[in-house]
Amino acid sequence: MVTPLPVWLVFYSNAKFPKAHLKLLVGNKRSLNMLIRTFIVISTVIVALTVPFFGHLMALVGSLLSVMASMLLPCICYLKIFGTTRCSRVEVALIVMIIVLGSLVVASGTYSSLQKIIHEF
Repeated sequence: MVTPLPVWLVFYSNAKFPKAHLKLLVGNKRSLNMLIRTFIVISTVIVALTVPFFGHLMALVGSLLSVMASMLLPCICYLKIFGTTRCSRVEVALIVMIIVLGSLVVASGTYSSLQKIIHEF
């Protein structure tokens, strides 16, 4: 909910397409980057102050995305790239075990975060 705007701004500040309309406001790329980063921080602070259960919301986002990005996606991509035929049975078994345990961690973290948000709301 909160992240699409800052992610877009970071992408926009690092993109290689013309920024003629922004150069009218800002002189060089360094000051443009500082302006965008300042806006990201200010918008995050405003959201943190206006949402009463921001910590619980961040716990929900973290429980969903952190485990997926650090445990599940690398295993799935590894299996997709190399396939199960080029991996040994022990390797496939370990990867499947990591995926199952990671899914349990995602489910339990999401459940506890949602339970805290519902209790707070």
